[in-house]
Amino acid sequence: MGIPEWRRSRSIIVLPVLAMFFLFCSSSGLAASHPTPSSAWLLSQSGRSTNQVTWDPRFKSLLRNTLPHVQVPFWGKSSAYETVLTFLRGRSQDISVKDSRFVVLSAQVAHTMGNYGFLWIDTKSPENRMIFAANYNVDNTNSASAFIVSEAADAKNLPPEFLSAWKKWMDKLHLCCGSGSIEIFGPNGTHRIVPANTL
Repeated sequence: MGIPEWRRSRSIIVLPVLAMFFLFCSSSGLAASHPTPSSAWLLSQSGRSTNQVTWDPRFKSLLRNTLPHVQVPFWGKSSAYETVLTFLRGRSQDISVKDSRFVVLSAQVAHTMGNYGFLWIDTKSPENRMIFAANYNVDNTNSASAFIVSEAADAKNLPPEFLSAWKKWMDKLHLCCGSGSIEIFGPNGTHRIVPANTL
């Protein structure tokens, strides 16, 4: 017994409509499983402990979706995500907000000397621009080094707002780059070493 004509014609109409719907979802981003989370909520965290905020699921999601997926030279080359959490979950400093736009989270790594982390976020940029800088000193000597994790390919693309905030933070804590150079880790495995005095 064959398929009735009315049912065959309905199938012919429905299938193209479904195909167009899925195409629309795909092209418009409705089907995206991991949309970039907003960082605007951090503006209301001024004065809170950095350590407290790092345990917020929104913060962890923000890190995973914004930081470059690279490894950095800290305790066995951890991922950028793991490294940031390691630095910021120690002896934390209060979160600061500037110009109702730029957020800074900073801390000293727990049970170490000379290891400090500084996370800068531009909440008004479409991609939640995020830059992490650290002064690290694994063997507890005076020969501290520094590195930066950013989507910027080199030092020339680092925003002046970040550089100004980072330098003021280092001056306040009496930090410096003992090696005289800074390693910059960017997306797609880019890695550059630049003289500290060029920043």
